[in-house]
Amino acid sequence: MHVQAGEKGQKWVAFTHGPIALAQKISEIPSEEPFSKMSHKESSKILNMLSKSPDSDIEYKIKNTDITLIPYFLTVSKQSGPRTYFK
Repeated sequence: MHVQAGEKGQKWVAFTHGPIALAQKISEIPSEEPFSKMSHKESSKILNMLSKSPDSDIEYKIKNTDITLIPYFLTVSKQSGPRTYFK
């Protein structure tokens, strides 16, 4: 898990597995951010929310959300794109 400071004190979270950036495959920008209600002090909980999918060697799930992360390079198509950072 990587935390990046943004403008106006916002924090952004991104995930990697070794050298591979993980991303969510999306076809439209989601209206809700899964971590937006968590405080900076709770950031260690975010990492505990990530778990490897039992059905796939390349998928990771974020518990209590419908978010599945896969290697970044697998997320892009003509119908979809990647989402790598989460507020």
